[in-house]
Order: sequence, then structure tokens, then C-alpha cells
Amino acid sequence: YLLELQRPIVARYGFEGSAKGVGDAMVAFIPEEISKNSRVIKRNHQMESLLRAEAPLCDSWGIAQQTSLRDVGYWRSPPSQRHPLVEREENRLIENCVVARVSRSGLLSAADTEALVGACRGGDVATASRLLGSRQLGAGSRAALANMGYRALGAAGAKTLGRALGGDLESLELDVSGNNIGAAGAQALAAGLPRGLRLLKLNVSNNRITPSGLRALAAALPAALEVLHLGLAGVQMGPEGARALAEGLPPRLQDLSLDLHGNALTDEGVLL
Repeated sequence: YLLELQRPIVARYGFEGSAKGVGDAMVAFIPEEISKNSRVIKRNHQMESLLRAEAPLCDSWGIAQQTSLRDVGYWRSPPSQRHPLVEREENRLIENCVVARVSRSGLLSAADTEALVGACRGGDVATASRLLGSRQLGAGSRAALANMGYRALGAAGAKTLGRALGGDLESLELDVSGNNIGAAGAQALAAGLPRGLRLLKLNVSNNRITPSGLRALAAALPAALEVLHLGLAGVQMGPEGARALAEGLPPRLQDLSLDLHGNALTDEGVLL
């Protein structure tokens, strides 16, 4: 519901004091972390009851819904896919404050992704580089997004991909999970990471990169990184890899997210 009183409120936080500004604020403040917050959920339910002039939800809902609401904050279902993946969709304001999920700006199309996978498998660095540079973010953009999970790249394909990454990139979101790249592939990707990156979301989950591959990756993390999300589930890193990762984290990080599921870190690895 679009309320008149929302306009001056959103204006205090840098949005336009109009219906459009309210809509922009709705898009800006709809991330998953906020939506799953138990206090936010309960207050949203209370607001819905007030706006619709209905009885409180606890009086009208069935037992299953009441139980679900009670358990908010105590239990949540596991994510459908391991984090972090390159998001294929984003929230966008359509009309009259209606927010919908649409294809994400800048993500390689399905056809270009297939061509990129083929170029990497065939060792065609020039074509892979051209495809990564064809992202639809405007001339001079320094961001690249590609979701190449489970495409049988192998170590050779990862090496081609690493060589194709543009050295001018400041933001890179790359999913190469489940590609059997091994330690050699991880080392090749590490060697290709642009030194000027400020944001890196890299998912190498379910690739047996082992401690040697993890050491190379950790050592290659750019010092300028401010946002780092690494998907490292099932990479067989062990305590030795955990130590290398802890020692290689860049000093300027403001946002760090790690998925370390299924790595048999033991107490030693966790304490590092």
C-alpha cells in the first residue's frame, strides 16, 4: 500500500519525496536478509492487519500458519542452493510500486554463456575474453557476471577463463562450482584475478581444489577488496587450507561471507 505519509519519510533517506521515491525505497529495502528477520516479518504481518482492517492474524490464521510465525527466528529452512551463486534475477520496480523479479542487468545471456563455456573448453582465450567483454552494462563498465556452474570446464577450461578475465575489472561475480577444475584450475583462476578488484563473489564449491589450490587462491586475493564472498563447500581444503585462507584475507574487507560446508576442518581449522 502506498501511503502519503511515506513520502517525507523516504525523503529523509535520500529518495525522492514522491510516489516514485516510495517505489524506489521498496526496491532498495527488499533484500533477503531483511525479509527473513523475525521482527520485520512479525511487524509486516501486524501492518497488513491494520491496513486491511481485519482481525489480528493470530485470531484468523490456521494452526500451521501460527506455528510457522511462532518459529520465526528459531528455525529456517536451508538455502535451496549453496551460497554464493551469481544471481540470475533482481528486484525491479515495474509500475505503481509493484516489485517483480526480472533478469539481472549485466548477466551474460544463456546463448553467450553457452558460447563462453565452449570457448573455455576449446582453449579459445580471444573468444572467451570477447564474450566476457560483451556484458550489457554500458561502455567502460568494469563489472563482469557469469554463472558457469556444472558445465564440465575441467582444469584446462578454468585456465582459459582465468586468462580471459579483463585486467581492468573492479567487480567480478563468477560461479564455476562443480566443474572438476582441481588444484590446477584453481591456481589458474587465481593467477587471472584482476588486481584492482573491489568486489569478488567467487563460487568454486564442489571442486576438489585441495589445500594447494586454496593456498594459491588465498595468496592471489587483491589487497583492494572490500567485498568478498567465497563459495568453498566441498573443496577438500582441510585445516591447512583454512590456515592459508585466514592468512590471505585482504586488510580492507568490509563485507566477508564464506561457505565452508563439508571441508572437514576439525577444531584446528575452525580456530584459525
